Amino acid sequence: MDSERLEELDEELFENEEFVEEVVIDPTYTDSLDELEDEIEEEKNRRFVKGSRIFWAVLAFINALLICGSVYMNFFMWNPKERDLCKDNIFCGNDLSISSDTLNSIVSSMENELGISIDEEFRDEYALLSAIMDNDCLTDSEKDIFYSFIDIIKDNPYIDREEAYSSLRNVEVSRKCRPYMYDKSIQGVYSHELENIGIFEDDKDNLILIHEGIHCIFCNEKTKNLPKYFKEGMTELLVNEYFDSKPFAELQNYPFEVVAVRMLCEITSPDVVLKAYSCGDMSIIAEEMNKITRNEDDTNTALEAFCKYMMKYEGDLEEDTSYQDLANICIPVFRGIISAKYDEKHPNRISYYYNEILLANIMEEDAYDKYVDDLVEFGTDHKAYFSSKLKQKLATEKIEDKISEESTKKLTK
Repeated sequence: MDSERLEELDEELFENEEFVEEVVIDPTYTDSLDELEDEIEEEKNRRFVKGSRIFWAVLAFINALLICGSVYMNFFMWNPKERDLCKDNIFCGNDLSISSDTLNSIVSSMENELGISIDEEFRDEYALLSAIMDNDCLTDSEKDIFYSFIDIIKDNPYIDREEAYSSLRNVEVSRKCRPYMYDKSIQGVYSHELENIGIFEDDKDNLILIHEGIHCIFCNEKTKNLPKYFKEGMTELLVNEYFDSKPFAELQNYPFEVVAVRMLCEITSPDVVLKAYSCGDMSIIAEEMNKITRNEDDTNTALEAFCKYMMKYEGDLEEDTSYQDLANICIPVFRGIISAKYDEKHPNRISYYYNEILLANIMEEDAYDKYVDDLVEFGTDHKAYFSSKLKQKLATEKIEDKISEESTKKLTK
């Protein structure tokens, strides 16, 4: 069949009405399509609006958190800022660097402020405390607490008065929330760099302020590298002897650190320990021990093991070693010194072994509870190491310091 014939047949088919059908679209159908398209578009818009609202709500929530965090960080949490510190100082090292006329003027002002008469022998100490009088960052009640440090200062011939004056002249107290990165047991802190004391808990007895105030006097560039147990134990022992109603037993903050310091006082002497604390130099203790051991290596190894023993208790020792292994290094050296210095009935020897028994409770699972049990069973060792007033009181009267389970407080740091 040729192509011309095919074309003719096609024309005939299209011309034939039987094969021609008119296509008619129902108008309601087109309306439905339009409505469907509108609904799809509306749904898209709704989803877009909903997504936008969620996005902005999340963004607003994040901004609110950031604002709240900023307010908390800057106004409620302890977060001291750098500020200009007073550089004036009437001391150079441990000596006054002012004229006698200036000293007379300072003492006269102190007498008028405190309503007392200052003896000649205490003029330097009160000149040091004049820094508190001139400190505009402290409230009157806080100044009254700091004025009471005069006994600690006058009993200590080794304190760096220039550093102490600077700190007392500039320190401020912030009673704010504990920073989130701090352990909940921490009640307060002192920053020497920023000269700020942070108080995180109710301090109705002012014992937290007193503890941190003693840090303020003694913590400086020279003393910052002292072992933690030594700094905290000495500080808390001073709090007990000069301010606490129960001066012979640490029941709240640093019981084992206090016990460790007492052991060092018996191995050497309170004067040697006070000098090491004030000067930031543990070698002062080592040198005194060497007089008995005659072996620097043994002495240094014993002190290092003793420090690790306390670090293990405080959770700061990375080395995998046991309490017993550390005790086996330091305790025989300590006992050897005690045996060489004192006979069996000497009070210092008895005091050493009493404190060694208390310290051994660190090895127990419920260390603090065992410590309290020993205090209740054996009583306390009535001995003053640093406070001249407490020593005088012990010499003239019997001090009741009974310990009961009910009177003890849960250990905090």
